[in-house]
Amino acid sequence: MQPARLIRKLRALYAERRHALLNAGKRELEGYLDIQRSDAGLNLIGWLREGIDDHAAYNAASADGVEVIPLSAYLIEPPHN
Repeated sequence: MQPARLIRKLRALYAERRHALLNAGKRELEGYLDIQRSDAGLNLIGWLREGIDDHAAYNAASADGVEVIPLSAYLIEPPHN
């Protein structure tokens, strides 16, 4: 298969998978996360609703076998509220 053809095929495949992931995330996590649409890859960012602790959400997701990373893990120092 020619490289350009393979790239088009993979882009279509990943777009389909990304769409399914986004729809499932919105359906299953409504009320907890605002999931941002992405045009590349299969990584998504879900912004927690106000009042939900990211480490508690991380622990709950991990217990269910879902791989997530709390964004606060990337902070150098705690946010100033």
